[in-house]
Amino acid sequence: MTETIKKTSGNHLSELLQAIPEFCSLLEGEKGEKEAIAELKSICIDLQATDADIQPQLNRLFEAFDGDHELVAYTLYKSKGDGEWTRADHLLNLSSRVLNLANRLKDK
Repeated sequence: MTETIKKTSGNHLSELLQAIPEFCSLLEGEKGEKEAIAELKSICIDLQATDADIQPQLNRLFEAFDGDHELVAYTLYKSKGDGEWTRADHLLNLSSRVLNLANRLKDK
């Protein structure tokens, strides 16, 4: 029998605070993403400094994905399936992770 591990929103927040810098680090190799990186880093700093409502920061994060920076494009990559792990695969993984963690924290 498999044991189900329930995660709390605190777990999701700490995971998000780890995932955002990883995503930023990988984005640094992409052209034209300096503003997006700066925004993500700012969001991360604000999330760390906030003890109460994190919704404004999450809204900024969603805006970075769906708005001007269009970071959602990194979540749409389709792997060629040749068995090699590429930079694009890594971007897909990290961008999806950041977005999924933010969605879990939304409205909690």
